[in-house]
Amino acid sequence: SDNSVAEVSIPEGVNHIGNAGNYAGGLCGREKLVALKLPNTLKSIGYAAVANCTNLTTVVLPESLTTIGDYAFADYSAIDQTEHIMKMKNVVIYAKDGLTSIGVGAFPEGVTIYCWEYYYAESWAREHGYNVKLLDDMLDADGNIDWSQEEKSISLQVSCAMACGETKKLAYSVFPFDETNCQWSSSNPEIVSVDESGTVTALQN
Repeated sequence: SDNSVAEVSIPEGVNHIGNAGNYAGGLCGREKLVALKLPNTLKSIGYAAVANCTNLTTVVLPESLTTIGDYAFADYSAIDQTEHIMKMKNVVIYAKDGLTSIGVGAFPEGVTIYCWEYYYAESWAREHGYNVKLLDDMLDADGNIDWSQEEKSISLQVSCAMACGETKKLAYSVFPFDETNCQWSSSNPEIVSVDESGTVTALQN
């Protein structure tokens, strides 16, 4: 329920993310959310369950997934009558023949969908006008997905309010998923300092 949380990891064993009932609940409207890790046991994502998470740039959907609800990750303005600027750029769908249903407006317009050729996710994405990249075309000689040719990006939470003397660890997401040796620095170290792990300390106003 804390809208200030920037990183969420849903544990293994969870198989459903529920609907955003009565325009609330789930992860809906978590505007500070930057990084989301979904479990390999996940089967379904409900109606608007992760909608209006404006700073979520990449979503990785596991092979176990069977159903994605209407507006699951989209800007769903009916929730608060506000049009949101969605920053989502990449959706990776590992699911193959198990995925049989993707709802209306499940993802924001303009995202790139990475998926396997000839499966439902590909046909759905093409039918709805998304940019599609096939995981089949990215396999290396050992049959592993080679992300090295994809454009790299790092996304940070947009804002972080702090009191003097308070410390907070910044959350970030990396696409495409390689370990990144982030080197942190402060543009004004007399006001805020940051250490090698991304922990920020507020020093003065």
